[in-house]
Amino acid sequence: MDKIAITTGDPNGIGAEITIKALKKIDLPVDKIVLISNKKILDYYGKLDKNYEIVEIPYETKDIKAGEITKEAGDFEMSEDVAEEVEELEFSEEFSEMEE
Repeated sequence: MDKIAITTGDPNGIGAEITIKALKKIDLPVDKIVLISNKKILDYYGKLDKNYEIVEIPYETKDIKAGEITKEAGDFEMSEDVAEEVEELEFSEEFSEMEE
């Protein structure tokens, strides 16, 4: 099944908040969306109203400082294990063509 992957970016930025608001507004099917983030970061910025699949990127919640530039937020990235998990997802044909 084709899926759309959405990353939320910098833990101290607006990406998670915008992602949550957008998903509530555009009402995409749960089985078509994969969030690449951290559940604790998403919970910090709001609540998802559906049970979307989340590819978990490890991050310490105590380091979230909304709107601030920090070393910890700058170091937030996908590990090789998470990258491999993302590569195993099946994306839509349009997305696959964009990668080439």
